[in-house]
Amino acid sequence: MAEPDALDPHLVDHSGLGIAAVPDEAFTRAACTYLKLGQNKIATIPPGVFPRLPHLSLLDLTSNRLTDAGFPHDIAKCSGLKTLRLGGNNLTAVPEALFQLTALERLELHRNDIRDAAGPWFQLTALTALNLANNDIRSLSPDIGWLPLTELNVEGNANLLMPPNVLAGGFKWIMSYLQVICEQHRLVEQHLDKFTAPAIEGEGGAPLKARPSDPRQLSALVARRLGAAAVTGVLALGHCGTDAALAELSKLQAVYVADVRHNGWSSVPASVLRLNGLVVLNASDNAVESLAEGITPQHLGVLNLSFNRIKALPPALGAAPVLQQMYLANNQLTDLPRTFACLPMVDLFLSENLFEKVPVAVLGMSQLAKLSMACCRLGEVPDALGGVNTLKFLDLSFNQLKTLPDGLSRLTALNALNVSFNPLGPAFPPVLTAITSLLELNLDFTGVSSVPEGLGELRRLEGLQLEGCPLPPPLDTLYAANPLLLVQVHNTALVSLDLSGLGLEMVPPSLSRLVGLTGLDLSRNRLPRPPAELAVLTALTAVSLRGNPFAAPYAALLEAKGDMAVVELVQPTSEKLDLSGCGYKALPDEVAPHAGHLAQLKLATNALACLPDWLSQFGRLTTLVIDHNPSLAGLPEVVGRLPKLSILMASHCAIAALAPELLGQLSRLQALVLQGNLLADLPPTISKLTDLKALVLQGNALVRLPDSLSACVGLRLLDVSYNTLTSLPSGLGALSRLKGLKLGHNALSALPTGLSCLGGLTELLMSHNPLPLQGELNATGAPAVRRLLAAALAACAAKESAAAAAEKQGAAAALAAKAAALKITREEEEQEAEAEAAAAEVVADLEALRDEEEARAAAPPPPPPEIKTAEGPDAINRRVAMMQEEINARSPDAKWLYVQKHQETLGRDPLRPKADAWMQVPIMNIPRIIAAISSPPPPPEPGQPGAGGPAGLDADGKPLRPQVMHRFKRVVDQSAMAMNLLGRVQGVMTAKAGPPMPGPPGSAMPHGPMHPPGSAMPMPPLPPGSAMPPPGMMMPPIPPPGMMMPPGMMMPPGMMLPPGGMMPGMMPPGMMMPGGGMTPGGFPGGMMMPPGMMPGMMPGAMPGGFVPPPPPGGVRPGMGPPLPPGAPPPRR
Repeated sequence: MAEPDALDPHLVDHSGLGIAAVPDEAFTRAACTYLKLGQNKIATIPPGVFPRLPHLSLLDLTSNRLTDAGFPHDIAKCSGLKTLRLGGNNLTAVPEALFQLTALERLELHRNDIRDAAGPWFQLTALTALNLANNDIRSLSPDIGWLPLTELNVEGNANLLMPPNVLAGGFKWIMSYLQVICEQHRLVEQHLDKFTAPAIEGEGGAPLKARPSDPRQLSALVARRLGAAAVTGVLALGHCGTDAALAELSKLQAVYVADVRHNGWSSVPASVLRLNGLVVLNASDNAVESLAEGITPQHLGVLNLSFNRIKALPPALGAAPVLQQMYLANNQLTDLPRTFACLPMVDLFLSENLFEKVPVAVLGMSQLAKLSMACCRLGEVPDALGGVNTLKFLDLSFNQLKTLPDGLSRLTALNALNVSFNPLGPAFPPVLTAITSLLELNLDFTGVSSVPEGLGELRRLEGLQLEGCPLPPPLDTLYAANPLLLVQVHNTALVSLDLSGLGLEMVPPSLSRLVGLTGLDLSRNRLPRPPAELAVLTALTAVSLRGNPFAAPYAALLEAKGDMAVVELVQPTSEKLDLSGCGYKALPDEVAPHAGHLAQLKLATNALACLPDWLSQFGRLTTLVIDHNPSLAGLPEVVGRLPKLSILMASHCAIAALAPELLGQLSRLQALVLQGNLLADLPPTISKLTDLKALVLQGNALVRLPDSLSACVGLRLLDVSYNTLTSLPSGLGALSRLKGLKLGHNALSALPTGLSCLGGLTELLMSHNPLPLQGELNATGAPAVRRLLAAALAACAAKESAAAAAEKQGAAAALAAKAAALKITREEEEQEAEAEAAAAEVVADLEALRDEEEARAAAPPPPPPEIKTAEGPDAINRRVAMMQEEINARSPDAKWLYVQKHQETLGRDPLRPKADAWMQVPIMNIPRIIAAISSPPPPPEPGQPGAGGPAGLDADGKPLRPQVMHRFKRVVDQSAMAMNLLGRVQGVMTAKAGPPMPGPPGSAMPHGPMHPPGSAMPMPPLPPGSAMPPPGMMMPPIPPPGMMMPPGMMMPPGMMLPPGGMMPGMMPPGMMMPGGGMTPGGFPGGMMMPPGMMPGMMPGAMPGGFVPPPPPGGVRPGMGPPLPPGAPPPRR
């Protein structure tokens, strides 16, 4: 924003006056748009100032003493504020009111004491410049990365958790880091926060952001959190992990979620790692340097140790049997223990560490689905990483990779790959084109400057990022419009392609490979001529080229004949070319390449005066139409050198005479149409046209016909109507094959008697002639023609004269010739029949050409076709089959119930599960499922609003995230499923047994309470002295009466033997026998032990040392009343 002029009447400037309060002038100048109060001593701005300045667009408060409390909230009333300068003050946080200034374009917050830069930055959708330099900011909100910023200054923040190479990379690196890496961090934290929610639901107020400074408040907070942990099994000690709290942990019976973030611990206490039943441990944002050695949490499924100072992890952690998610970002790790290769790891985040190579342990993780090693020091990727073929998400961004190994082609399940900000260019890594399972590919700022043909094989790709890559034109234009166009223009399975409205000045060369295209839209671009690539796209049936600045001759052809005519001109293999109605004064040179293939050339309705000599090279040209060229005074000389020319149409020109030599060269001509010209006679050389089948001379100025015309014995059609003929040649009767004779509109007063020899006539037109015969002079059909001709000749005979006598002699000679002609052999008869058929075909072609010209003149211009990008049906079927094979491979028939349910979530959004989708999952498997985060769902369609929000925003009003982030967001979305599962645990613990139901008659099963459909299964009564199972665990199945316990099955610690009267193996009340086919212990017949279950542990068995918490708000049977707060625990 430009600085206001000092004399601007809307400016109030009190800068550098040393004032401690806002001057009164600011209250009274309602029209003020620029308010400058910098370099003063203002610590507080009273409420009511800014509502009086509704037109304010610039506010300068630089170098004052403003504090958080002294900054007014009513600044939001200045809705038009565009520039706000708050640098050099005493702010410790970004004022919340600033986020309501949605018109803000420039914000300066440098040289403050800001530690917390959190807030809804996504609301500042117009912000282009942000200065946060020289503060004490530790982390930046990922939302800043999505703002339309062109300037961002974060220098001088010594504690900022951002890799040095990212800071050194500058603006683009920082923005991408915020969008990708910081977004991952936030989503992980939001995911884990939902596990902690049950412990802090009743506290109310804003989330705790710092440790309470008052010891009494801190003590009360710790007591509340410990009490909540005893009830819910969720321990929330974030910001309050005191020594006193740690001392109390041993008293908790079971904790399945522990949140101990933001405590400044240098190590994770052993008491935390030894919590009974611990499933989720979040110890991020501490100062942890090590973990206690020798401890192997048996139930730990999720471990978050991000943002610590860990240099090495204990090998014992590699023996954790169900550890599936581990977040270790932003530490000082250089390697992982080899024992980690045995972990059933699914998600592993190692970003922002000191790894120089991929740990060997990672290469042995057989279940790994997500791996992030962004912002490390990787110089190469081992070929063996391709052996981890379960990978679906791989992030190697912000490293030093120069190549990618061929082994990555074995990652057949990989859906998302991020290798941005690596020096991989200028060549596109060829191995990427072999990973056909990819849905997301990020190559931002890799220096890639080309796109290989194999990119078209990535037909499942939904997101492609090549920001900052120097792509050549037109690839850069395609990418700017839609990155996936780079894939489409290389996809040889496409049958239609839409490249309209992109501003292309040239098309990609790869277009010539799409030989299966039947539809192509190149309209509304900047193409100076049709692309040469169209020459090989011979399957095209629909093309749109409108809206391009085509030069001659294409612009006129496009306007006159449409898109396909242009394509035919570009394709040198075209057999037909129609250039009619284009107004050409000369035949375009672009026709010359067609010399070897063209058979039909239409040049009607132009302004041609001649034809070029190079047309003589068209050795296959059989049809030439040059009608309606008023500048054409004679037949072009070059037509005599066209060896295969059989049809020549030059009607409605200005032809006054025919060169005898030229006419004699057209010996193979079968149809000559010269109607509507200025011809006065025909040269005698017409006799050389012995193959002529049709001669149309209608509408000329002919006075007579040459006697040599009788040599054209092959004529079937003779049209000399609309001339000034006064007589006909006496030898005309020799044209015995004539079918049509048109003599109308002449000056004929008599007919030669030789016409009686024309026995094959089927059409005779003689009207508008001064013949002695009265009545109708036109006839169609052989009988009618014979009657008319006989009557006409008889009428003429009555006026016979000396000239007529001579004519009789000629007729007699003609009759004699006809009689001689009748004496022919059978073979000659067959040849004659073939000649008749060929002649009929020529006449039919001639009529068709004339009909086409008439239809073309009358028809409106064709509308542009509607073309959408689409693959062919074969390619679609192959893709569907491939996806079906993947589904079948993931879900074989023989699966445990909980595995089957877990696989079903891979194909649908977890935010919309069925209400009872997880009610059948065995409780003992819940920790395992909580630990698993499945493949993410696809992003929304390009350009579509997300989840009902306005365009560009989601349902919460936040800007839509691009490709990779939509997929990673599944980390958060999965929490909804996890919380449903945890709710089931609570339901199991609080379920009451229903009324007893009798068993079926004759059954040996004891009577017991049954659970209603859709409800949680009630727990069986426990033997005296036994402990309740922890959350997420079911009681071990007890064999039917008379059956011993399965081998290897131990009684859980703390569980007594069955009460008197019940033998080991008997069913307790309320327990049903396993379904048909179930083996003792609950395994289905033929089933293997589910993953993560240790040998000797049957489904539902409790691990050793697992003690459950009491139910919320109540007592269990066999327990005493709850203890009052602060009371010592009873002795055991």
